[in-house]
Amino acid sequence: MDKKSMNLFKGNSMMRQYAGLLLIIALMLFGFSFSNENFFTFTNLIAIVKQASIYGIVGLGTCILSINAEQDISVGVIVAAAGTALTMASRAGANLFVCILIDIVIGVGLGTLNGIGVALTGMSSYILTMATTNIYRGLTYIISGGQPIPFVPEQLKWLGQGMIGGLVPVAVVFMVIIYAIGYYFMNYTALGRRFYARGGNEVAARYAGINIRKTVILSYAICGFLCSLAALVMTGKFASSQPTMGNGLDVDAIACAAIGGIGMDGGTGSVLGVFLGAVIIGIINNGMVMIGFDSYWQIVAKGVIIIVAVSVDIYRKKLMEK
Repeated sequence: MDKKSMNLFKGNSMMRQYAGLLLIIALMLFGFSFSNENFFTFTNLIAIVKQASIYGIVGLGTCILSINAEQDISVGVIVAAAGTALTMASRAGANLFVCILIDIVIGVGLGTLNGIGVALTGMSSYILTMATTNIYRGLTYIISGGQPIPFVPEQLKWLGQGMIGGLVPVAVVFMVIIYAIGYYFMNYTALGRRFYARGGNEVAARYAGINIRKTVILSYAICGFLCSLAALVMTGKFASSQPTMGNGLDVDAIACAAIGGIGMDGGTGSVLGVFLGAVIIGIINNGMVMIGFDSYWQIVAKGVIIIVAVSVDIYRKKLMEK
């Protein structure tokens, strides 16, 4: 199969994937609307996408890592650490610019430390980020004293709570802009293509002259940066930070990526798919509450979804190999 035919095949496969995700969204909207007449209202639909904005941004970071054949289960703790640093700076009297800068430095810094650890030790990314999850969480508790810090600049409250024209949440617009940049980055920049190349075949990427260690570290740094952006939205939404505020974001982010068709072994997937995955998770979270399910069942549902999504991806790849 020549290059043109291969690109056409991949394009058709991706379109089928998008169509499948859109069909799932449509069926879920219909099903939950049938179960609760208040589900399919403008106010509730806006609430769904607003809720999805936080784990959608973190999910994009997970997407980039997964395409590069890496994983980071410390993303939720990085969000909490960055948010805590931001509110502590605000409490100390720092202006908005300094608060945002500290938030980003912490997010990128912790993500980069994860990348350096994986790149230099050769340790499994799951094992290393499991360890750093505990380290970062412990430090966040120590620094914050385990207490919420309700000092958030007013402008960030607008980011997390504001509406444009009284209709569209600022957080949703922020997420869409980030995804648009992420789409361009992964599809039209040299670094984005290197992530795909390394995730698809590390040996071939190495022979092609790609610096594997540098690529790994940069992917973790970008993921940390996206976690810091999610922290901006989250602290603005709740008008405070607390050490536990990122709990569960790792599972949500992985679920977004898995549903969106990101191959956990690297080299495949798209940013748009993860965006649709975030919308699906938002519908599930909201819909289960609307029809009376205990919130704990959401945790069960996400675990099942990840297993099913990854199983489907494995089955699809086996069919392609035949």
